[in-house]
Amino acid sequence: RPQDFGAPVWQGTPEENLKTCRSAIRFFGGSDVAALELDDDILKFFHSKIGGKDLVIEDVEEAYETTTKMVIPRKCKWVLMWSARQSLEGTRRQAGITENYAVWYSYSRLPKVGVQIQEFIRGLGYQALNPGMKGYLTSPLAAFSGMGEHGRMSSPTITPKYGVTNRAMWALITDLPLLPTPP
Repeated sequence: RPQDFGAPVWQGTPEENLKTCRSAIRFFGGSDVAALELDDDILKFFHSKIGGKDLVIEDVEEAYETTTKMVIPRKCKWVLMWSARQSLEGTRRQAGITENYAVWYSYSRLPKVGVQIQEFIRGLGYQALNPGMKGYLTSPLAAFSGMGEHGRMSSPTITPKYGVTNRAMWALITDLPLLPTPP
């Protein structure tokens, strides 16, 4: 982090911060990008236990984890979301032996983008906490952030741009101020 070396943290407006993160996520391989303010209602879409540990919000400066709990600082008030779109060309040729390629590729690049954007935000001087894909419900977060709507065909979020080829959604909790996107 820059502050560890005596350098200032990135100082941008919430709108600039969202645009910066959107550019970085798209550069790293993500598709749509949105943001939410983490309030008590949005927190209900995060599981109270993740990996057997309690998810807790406390008045601390830095996030930490023990054997029994994962602590999110109260100052981490934003959720940054992005999606991994399934290859349109791969989907068109989704039959026979190559059928699983388009789906596999979307899911396989999602954690890679997650690590890269976490380190990018850390490089700006902020925290980016990854609750893991099993730590939250993506469809309601996507709906509240304006990324799409819950589909009736099981669990996928359907987006206006990509339909159901929007394979997965990811979310990070951060203290980088972000402009919430409209639902």
